[in-house]
Amino acid sequence: MPVPENDFAFRLLLFFHHRIPVSLQSWSQAMIAELSAIEGFWNRLRWSVGGATTLLGAHLRLGILDLAIVGHRLDIKLVAAYQFLFSVALIAIMTWQLPRITESWKYAVPVLIMCYAIATLPAVLGFGLTLLDESARLGTILFTIVHALFDWKYLHSGFAPYPKFTVFRIALDVLIIVVLNRRAVRLAFQLSPVSLLLHDDSFSLPAAGSALHTLRTRSL
Repeated sequence: MPVPENDFAFRLLLFFHHRIPVSLQSWSQAMIAELSAIEGFWNRLRWSVGGATTLLGAHLRLGILDLAIVGHRLDIKLVAAYQFLFSVALIAIMTWQLPRITESWKYAVPVLIMCYAIATLPAVLGFGLTLLDESARLGTILFTIVHALFDWKYLHSGFAPYPKFTVFRIALDVLIIVVLNRRAVRLAFQLSPVSLLLHDDSFSLPAAGSALHTLRTRSL
């Protein structure tokens, strides 16, 4: 019988278990096994959130270590730093413009939420670059192409107040695309595996068998 879908604490740990490196899965395996002995929704939730936080921290430290082993590529670091600064600049400009909003806040707030979410995208991509995630590299290339095309259209239409600066930004975008497509950079990245979990058969680690057995028993 499948694990109850309403068991959020178990699902949270299981989510992280299937997305962390194999070298860390013994930790999540032990956390899931320990979860089966914890009673009460809030006690289980606290244990699950604490375990998920620990696994995430360990995963990030391992990613940073992998980056160090690759050789501290300066080009990747510079591109990632640019993405972070780009997000900071966008957020700062939008925040500075808030007092100038004349529309009703009822209509402005949804638009602002969407705009701030888009503004944080470069920082998210930059963080992925520091972890050498292939999807972040491809996402950065796509985002940079779109940004360069918008700048080109902005420049071509004559609306750019500082044409030389706009040209510089386009040149910088082209440089980023070239850097991220270099063979040495491509080899440094790897595609993060994504698995679709439809039932509990995909979780078959021996030491976590007791946890699954307990949860199945509860669902009967």
